[in-house]
Amino acid sequence: MISRLLTSYLSILVLLVTNSLCWAADISPNDKAALEGLKSAKAVFDITTAKPKKLNFYLNLISDTAKSMQRQGVTPEFVLAFRGPATIYMSKDRSKIKLEDTEVADDITDKIHKLAATPNMKLVQCAVAAKALKVDTKSIDPSITVIGNSWIALIAYQNKGYAIVPVR
Repeated sequence: MISRLLTSYLSILVLLVTNSLCWAADISPNDKAALEGLKSAKAVFDITTAKPKKLNFYLNLISDTAKSMQRQGVTPEFVLAFRGPATIYMSKDRSKIKLEDTEVADDITDKIHKLAATPNMKLVQCAVAAKALKVDTKSIDPSITVIGNSWIALIAYQNKGYAIVPVR
């Protein structure tokens, strides 16, 4: 009797654990509905934030987004367009960066290099913004392409089917 009771309890426990695992697998986060029917997805990130920790966070999020899309069977085609105050973090010249922000600026540079080496990822820097902030375009990290006017690029990429993602 005890043996049968123990077997019943074990059967119920196995059933509960199995159902729990199946239920957990069904609710794992994914973007299946949004990505349905897509083989690739194009986005241009309009990056202007002046806050280095926020910029670093968003660069990591862009990288993670690309990896997540790939895992879900969609090829990301991303353009990262830097302008405004974000410009100073694209420069190899650190004179405009606060001393307390140099460590995160180094992290940003590392992330920029990794993103630039990622397939289907383009990084561009607005020359208008560089001029306005007195950042020499020759000091822009070589992994980033200096373009004339990022507004023109944003307009052009949107007209080519790229979704715009503001990063403020």
